[in-house]
Parts: sequence; structure tokens; C-alpha cells
Amino acid sequence: MKIALQYLNDIDGNTKAVQLPLTEWEMVLNKLKKYDRLLN
Repeated sequence: MKIALQYLNDIDGNTKAVQLPLTEWEMVLNKLKKYDRLLN
């Protein structure tokens, strides 16, 4: 899965956050929930 990420940097160039499209976040979240159910 290739995800289009955007990085937010402070004035010194340090990465402070990462953004991704909501639809891609929902896919990632669904996969995490699936893995969590398998492990518990």
C-alpha cells in the first residue's frame, strides 16, 4: 500500500506531524483493528 504523506515541519525544519488523506487513514485504522483482534 502506497500512502501519500505530507510532513509538517517547524521553523527549524524538524518534522512535527505527518498528514495523510482520511480514506487512507481509515484503511490503516481498519488494518490495525484487525491485527488487534487477532492478537487478543
